[in-house]
Amino acid sequence: MDRHMTTLDYFPRRRADLRSGNDTADEAHPRERIVRLIAQYPHIPGAEAAEIMRYLRNARYLEIARLTSDESVRRQLDHFIRNHKYEIQGSAFDWIAAIALAIGFVASLWLLWSFTV
Repeated sequence: MDRHMTTLDYFPRRRADLRSGNDTADEAHPRERIVRLIAQYPHIPGAEAAEIMRYLRNARYLEIARLTSDESVRRQLDHFIRNHKYEIQGSAFDWIAAIALAIGFVASLWLLWSFTV
């Protein structure tokens, strides 16, 4: 069963979306749209700023790295991040949930260790 894997085979969630043919260019390539929006910053409406923030929160690390290494939008991206750093970082609930999860994990390991000794 030797067959060549395509990039779309590694990301099954997006496979149907990209092969459907119904997508607009912006939906099929969200990074390009975000680059265009950031290039226009600070002259963009609030809805488009919220779209940039959603992308920065949800994109893969490789996509964020590609975006930050793009010299054509670096100044605007730095300016955007400075102006919206608290919205991008996450809410207090996210931090509390992460800390509670870590404490629960350490407590379960401690309980497991105390019962095995």
